[in-house]
Amino acid sequence: MANLKISELPDVGSLAENAYFPLAQGGTTYKVPFSGLSDSISGTSSNNYVTTGITTSQTLSWDKQYWGISGTTNVDVTLPSLVDKNGYYLIIKDEAGTCGTYRIRITPTDGTIDGESYVDMNINNMSLTIMTRNGNWYII
Repeated sequence: MANLKISELPDVGSLAENAYFPLAQGGTTYKVPFSGLSDSISGTSSNNYVTTGITTSQTLSWDKQYWGISGTTNVDVTLPSLVDKNGYYLIIKDEAGTCGTYRIRITPTDGTIDGESYVDMNINNMSLTIMTRNGNWYII
């Protein structure tokens, strides 16, 4: 697979909702989703990720890559299904800087996170980037 350059990327607006471009590194090819990247690729915005902020427990979805959490109580987030999502990633951030007091618990719908059934974020301002591979999640 040839290396991709930004100028060689296809018009994102013409791609299906769940389309991706391959990113090869170290012999592994990752699927990087196009969803939400059309503005940054066309040059009309400086946003590189689709983001959202949450304050309560919920199940995350694949339509966002970045999840900023500002809880005033413990927040439980459930990761979305891994079906057909090998090589995808999510970023979860304690935006309020309070997870040392109000922990953020991340639980997968399926698979494990580095072999565990859940991971707690409990250091203020902590963030985790997690990637899918072979039916499990890995902190990177």
